[in-house]
Amino acid sequence: MNHHIYFRTRSQGISEKSQKVPIYARIFYNDEWSTDFSTGIRTNKNKWNPQDQVIESDLSGQNQENIKLDLIRNDITRIINTWIMKGKEFVANDVRRAYIMKEVPKPTIWKPIVNFSLK
Repeated sequence: MNHHIYFRTRSQGISEKSQKVPIYARIFYNDEWSTDFSTGIRTNKNKWNPQDQVIESDLSGQNQENIKLDLIRNDITRIINTWIMKGKEFVANDVRRAYIMKEVPKPTIWKPIVNFSLK
């Protein structure tokens, strides 16, 4: 199944481009969108690039914020991939809820269990 994590800003009530706006995320999965949720990241309105989904700046602080956005993408993708592998039925809002409630599956090293005996 195809999925996508889309980030956007909300600037209701903010008139100047220099003011910081919050970045929200929305998950697309199985032909439906989840409701928005806050990433906890704020940036200047004029620094947000919606096409590339990044904060544009030469400042290391902005680079840290882009890394946080990548971590959000990775965690959400991990939830989706884990549930697909387990054959779980879910919708985009289930993924949103799992991410917000910090139910992100931890990466593991897969080790097959082999039962055999040498006689």
